Amino acid sequence: MHLQSVLFVNNQNTVVRDVTSVNPKFFHIALLSVKNIRMSGLKISAPSNSPNTDGIHIERSSGIQIMDTHISTGDDCISIGQGNDNVDIARVQCGPGHGMSVGSLGRYAGEGDVTRVHVRDMTFTGTMNGVRIKTWENSPSKSHAAHMVFENMVMKDVQNPIIIDQKYCPYYNCEHKVSTASWRNMSCLIITFLVVAAALCQIV
Repeated sequence: MHLQSVLFVNNQNTVVRDVTSVNPKFFHIALLSVKNIRMSGLKISAPSNSPNTDGIHIERSSGIQIMDTHISTGDDCISIGQGNDNVDIARVQCGPGHGMSVGSLGRYAGEGDVTRVHVRDMTFTGTMNGVRIKTWENSPSKSHAAHMVFENMVMKDVQNPIIIDQKYCPYYNCEHKVSTASWRNMSCLIITFLVVAAALCQIV
């Protein structure tokens, strides 16, 4: 059984400020079916070789704000799962870790769409990935990852700055599509841009 250090379930109109989380056994913080939460000033840390220690995981939630936070961990700094809408992330320092991910999406039937994700002024240092969007190709039902904007992203010593993967399980016809995602003012020391069957994405 996996236990999050802090789990928010069905909360509304919540403020989380100036919290420190160190060396959890699983995710540091998980948001499940949360509406309107503002998180700022968080300090999250775990060893770079610690598995499944996501900094903040979000699922089936809306009205999420994460600001002015430092995350260094052994997995994703921030992971956005299925069924999320209106997620605003700004001025987050990520690294080490696996970067930030949207997904994986589409593994199970009935998953919700991921829409209106806005990430800005985020810095990745020494991470495996920067921003990663991944969907399962053999999804049992349709859903979308749409209307996502990533801007003013700075990446230093990042192995894979941008990954958009719509063939996460490349054996069946893919029912998922990434659409209307845009990237503005990307700054990378060395960039490897890997796109697998992406649709309607633009670098600005």
